[in-house]
Amino acid sequence: MARRRMVRREEEEIEIRLPEFDEKEFLLEETKAAKITYITLLLATLSGVITGLIGQATWPKEVYGVIFGLAFATFIPTLFRMFKINPKEVSGKRWAEAYGIYFITWFVLWVLLLNPPFFDAVEPKITAGIFQTGGVPFTEVAPLSSQNIYRLESDGNYSLLIKAADNWRVDRIEVSLDNRTLTLNKLTSDDVDLYNLTTFKEKWERHGGEYYSVSLGPLTPGTREVVIVAKDPKGNVAKVVLSVNSV
Repeated sequence: MARRRMVRREEEEIEIRLPEFDEKEFLLEETKAAKITYITLLLATLSGVITGLIGQATWPKEVYGVIFGLAFATFIPTLFRMFKINPKEVSGKRWAEAYGIYFITWFVLWVLLLNPPFFDAVEPKITAGIFQTGGVPFTEVAPLSSQNIYRLESDGNYSLLIKAADNWRVDRIEVSLDNRTLTLNKLTSDDVDLYNLTTFKEKWERHGGEYYSVSLGPLTPGTREVVIVAKDPKGNVAKVVLSVNSV
């Protein structure tokens, strides 16, 4: 019992000593961590902008941008030395953070610069068809061939239905018949319900976009061309030509 009391007394007398807090070393380490972050962000921003511009100039060969972005990452240790940071004194955790910041920032900027509104190399998509408008629902006329050749009755009433979409937006649509510009009407969902799209349903569901219509009848006998042109804000152009033979 006496021995137990002695051990307990010795334990109580043990002084708990915490390691001394070195404020100077802490501040130096935090300053170095902040410098590492800022340096890496600066390099990643420069790399992202340059690789984005390279991607725009060499589209669609994005591989050049990837190579350039990876090559830029090798300059991180050099930049550390330029800002008086010894790479050998940087911990593994700091290296992981630095490269993580670099690759995430670089990739985000690179992707942003390869997409609208900064860049757009994709032309609009156009789907078009001719419908008989004698009765509701309007029935789609089947083309005579895959070359968009149609045979129409000269005294019939027809409507040209157009669906146009773009990865950004369609800036302008022009429709002409034998070089004469036709009036284009943008349709609402209720208007589209008048058209029976089941005949070539897959064609009409191929891509998103807005619907437009143009009146085509009645037509005088003969063969003529209907030209549909869609443009996006970056100047990419899509063109569809329909050959109409009215009899």
